[in-house]
Formats: sequence, C-alpha cells, structure tokens
Amino acid sequence: MSAKTPIARLDAVPMHVLVGAILAAHVVLAALLSLTGVLTFDGIGILVSAALAVVVSIVASLLFGRIGRRPADVPSAAITGLLVALIAAPPSMDAPTGIVDLAVVAAVCALAAAAKVLVVWRGRLVANPAAVGLVVAGIVLPLLTSGVGVELWWVAALPLLPLTLVGGALVLLRTRIVAPALVLVAVGVVLQTLAYASFTGDVGAAFVQAIGQSPVLFLAAFMFSEPITLPPLRWQRIAIGALVGLLLAVPALASVASIPVGVASFYPGPALALVVGNVVAFLLGARHGTLLRLTGLERDGDLVDLRFVAEPELAHRPGQWVELSLPHRADLRGQRRVFSVASPPGSPEVRLGIRAAAPISSFKQHLLDMAPGDTVAVTRQGGDFTPKPGQPRLFVAAGIGVTPFLSHLGAGDDDTVLVLLVRDGDPVPFAAALAEAHARVIVVTPTEPEGMPARWEHETGRIDGDRLRALVPDLAERQVLVSGSSEQVGRLRRIAKAAGARRVLVDAFAGY
Repeated sequence: MSAKTPIARLDAVPMHVLVGAILAAHVVLAALLSLTGVLTFDGIGILVSAALAVVVSIVASLLFGRIGRRPADVPSAAITGLLVALIAAPPSMDAPTGIVDLAVVAAVCALAAAAKVLVVWRGRLVANPAAVGLVVAGIVLPLLTSGVGVELWWVAALPLLPLTLVGGALVLLRTRIVAPALVLVAVGVVLQTLAYASFTGDVGAAFVQAIGQSPVLFLAAFMFSEPITLPPLRWQRIAIGALVGLLLAVPALASVASIPVGVASFYPGPALALVVGNVVAFLLGARHGTLLRLTGLERDGDLVDLRFVAEPELAHRPGQWVELSLPHRADLRGQRRVFSVASPPGSPEVRLGIRAAAPISSFKQHLLDMAPGDTVAVTRQGGDFTPKPGQPRLFVAAGIGVTPFLSHLGAGDDDTVLVLLVRDGDPVPFAAALAEAHARVIVVTPTEPEGMPARWEHETGRIDGDRLRALVPDLAERQVLVSGSSEQVGRLRRIAKAAGARRVLVDAFAGY
C-alpha cells in the first residue's frame, strides 16, 4: 500500500482541529514576541484575552444553543473566540483600559454566539459569526462608551506574517478555497498598495504595508474560507472574493480622495466587508429550505445507499453535492457533512452513498441511526463537477468516488466509459444502478467481483498512463472526470494526463 500524500494527510485532520491549532499558535507566538519586546503588546494580556474569549464564546454558544434548541458546536465556538481575541484590541493588564478591552472582547464573543442562532435562514448561516459580532459591537459599544475601539486586527503584524502564510495555506488547501482566496488577496493588496503609494510615493513600502500590516491575508485564510458562507459555484466564489477584496480597500481608497466613509462613531472595517460579501454569497445560493426524508437504506459491507424524498424537490445538476446539517453532540468532525448526489435530476428520490468504515464519525452514526420518516436538513448545495453536454466522456472513479457519476449516468450515458477502481474483496459500489447504465464499464480489481454483469470488463493490476490509453484509445478526444479521495484523485489525475487527457475535471472528497 502506498504512503499517504501530504494532501491526504491534511484531509485526515478535522477542520476544527486544524484551524483551532493554527489560531492558538498565533496567540502563543504573539504572546512570546510581546514578552520579548518584538511586538509592543502586553503578552500576558494577549493570553488572558484569548482565554476569556474562548470561555465566553463557549458559554454563550451553550446558552444560545439552548435558547434556539440546537446543540452548541463547542469546537466552532472556541475558534470564534480565538478569532475575536486576535482581532479586538489586546488589553494592557497594568493599564486602566485593560478591563474595558477585556469587556469588549467578551461582548464581541457573546454577539458572535448570538449570531450563530439569529443570523440563520432555514438552517443556513448567512454571515461569519465573528464578523457579525465585530460589526454589531463596532456600532453599539461606541454609543455606550465613547472612545471604545473594537476592530484593531493586531494579528496583521509583520512578525506574525510567516505563521499566517503557512497556516493560511494549510487551511485553504484543506477547504479547497485557494483560487477565491487568492483573488481576494490580490484585489485587496493591489488596491491598498496603490492607495498607500499615492501618499508616500514608495511602492515597495506600500506593498509591504498592504500585505504585511493589513488583515487581508488573515481574513482570507481564516474567515472568508468558511465554506458554509460561500456560494455554491466556483465562479461565484471567485466573484465574492474579488468583491470582499475591493470592499477591504475602500477605506484606503476613500482616504486618497478625502471622502469620509465613517458614520457617526462607526468606521467600516474589514469585518463589514466580509459580512457584505457573505450576504451577497447567501443571495447567490439556495435560499429555500430543503428537507430530506429517509425512505430506506441498504448496506453492502461498508457501503451504505441512503434513499430520501426531498421536500420540496431538490433542484440539482448532475455531479453536484449537498451539505447536510444534523444537530447533535458532534465529535471534532462537526455537525455538517458534504455528500455527492447519486440520483439524476428529476428523480423522485435523492440517493446518497457513503462509506461507513470504522472508526465512524458521530455524524455518519447519527445518519445511520435514522429511521424511515426521519428528516435531515440540506443547508447548501452546489458544485461544478459537470461536463459539457454532447461530448464523449471518460469517468475514472476510485471506490465510493463513483457516487457523482451515477447522477451523470442517470441523466444520460451516451458515449461514456467508466473506469472503476475497487479494492480487492470490496463490493462494486451501486452495482445495481451501474448495471442499468449503457456506458462501457471497466472494473479494475485483483479479483473479479461476484455477480459482475457479463458485458462489463474486468482488469487486474495497476493502472498507469500507457495502460489507460490502451483501454480507452480515444481518451484524448474525451472529457475526463476523476472522482475519489484526495489521495486517489491526485494519482488518477496524473495518470489521465500521462495517458493524453487534455483537461481533467476532479472531484476530491476532502473529508468534511
């Protein structure tokens, strides 16, 4: 068995663990740099602020969760607290303003926890809770106490930049939000550089200020990247990234033109830019609530075929996914998971295929414990794993990665070849559904699966570029789509390119 690739190892880390660890590392590093005089903040104040933020965020989430009759997501609440602590002003413990700064942090965390219950529409979070808390606090707190500041974004400091770059890259790779985030950063940095350079005439210094002392990198990596607040399609996510980058630069650009952008005591900061982008993203996505009512499930080893009726009907394209929300006391993998839809558009039922191998997540266990008639909410749907119509296709799937291809085959299987890689001894996923398709099916596994239809082809051994080209001689003229785990997809994509594929569309399961 080959060793896991770095991306596969990254995908194995739960998102809450990854993001929480990186944010906590920012707190610890900032405290150490402050204690040694590299940063000008109070190192002890940073640690106290972070601890208070996490505690208040968790307690408030538990409280509002009880009010909203939804289990609190404790790891998510802890992350929200760390975000607030890295953005709001850190207190100076020996200064009279220290208590006020801590009170601001606590207030923002409480407002963010409330946003997780109140800024929700039919199960879908409308905007980043930490950003909402910052915006609301920025409007309300100065009215109660003059001179109170909320958004400092002190984490945007040059000594912390290497950690932000490395940690942010890991988060973006894990969430597959690299391109939209890069667009956000590019737009924000370029516009801010132009604005700063107009004052100093030094483009180099302006660039350093825009990239090293602006929150654009931190915001893009750790707040904009939240999948649930992004629109469903890739081009939409890129457009939202450009919008947020532009809004981030508005204060700097307005200062060049001497145009005031503040209203009374409120000055729009990066949090407002993100909230506006989130709201636009929400409007681009599905806004009606969809419930999936379980009608039955079938197990074949570790593979589970779940069948639902959608209320109202699920409008989707072949190859798209749905995100399900199942409130429960979740493990570190969370209360939401993304699954490819196996049924074609217009089907009276919605089919989802999952692998339930041990150790199973709390989400999948609750899903499998559902009885016929029980419901689960669809909070998002989307995806761009859709080939152009009217062209020959080659589908390459590894195991349960065949799931999105079932939707394609159900919608039309003319001139389609499916190469399916199956581990020795495993059943062919959705064998009955595949048997109904007219596509040419090539099953690659050491031992021929029991009951395999006679018209299917069985191949043994490893698949490489030469062998794939021999199996599908006209591969270069076909649209090639690859699906499976991130580790498998990376290898299969390289094989397809080596076989002569001009472009390979991939759908990797990132382990949500």
